[in-house]
Amino acid sequence: MRLLHFLAITSLISTTAARAESKNTSLYCVAEFAEGAWFNSSIKRWDGSVFRPESKFIMRATFLRTRTDQTTINYPIQFDDYNVTITESGSDFTIDCYRDGEGNSKIVSFNKFSRGQCKTGSMEYVFNLKTNSFLQIYSAGYKRGQDNNNDTPSISGGTCTKME
Repeated sequence: MRLLHFLAITSLISTTAARAESKNTSLYCVAEFAEGAWFNSSIKRWDGSVFRPESKFIMRATFLRTRTDQTTINYPIQFDDYNVTITESGSDFTIDCYRDGEGNSKIVSFNKFSRGQCKTGSMEYVFNLKTNSFLQIYSAGYKRGQDNNNDTPSISGGTCTKME
């Protein structure tokens, strides 16, 4: 009987670990479009512009847990929590991606649609783990109130390929 109990617990532990490992993901993401704003000094205003998409990076998401929260209308919704890191292509430097609010938590929550968002300093990311797509938003330059092209805001997006 003890052997049966031991085997059941061992099976449960290894199944839980395997499920968590199967939710871990590494994605190689490549921007396919990029747009933003630049300051047109001849007319003294910001204009929209199309930029060359150059962003390439690796996003790694390490699964932590699944949890259920109540929404403001008292409707339960399920989230998968991850630790997310970003590594720019060609770099060995990995940076943690933080969720805004709650003390800038390193825990990034993905909703039932597999959508999650996080920040690395002045860069914001929105990921969809189901469609393997992303948005990358840089808004710092425009928000600082400097009317020049030294630090222009942009948004880019593209697709991600699962890495083995």
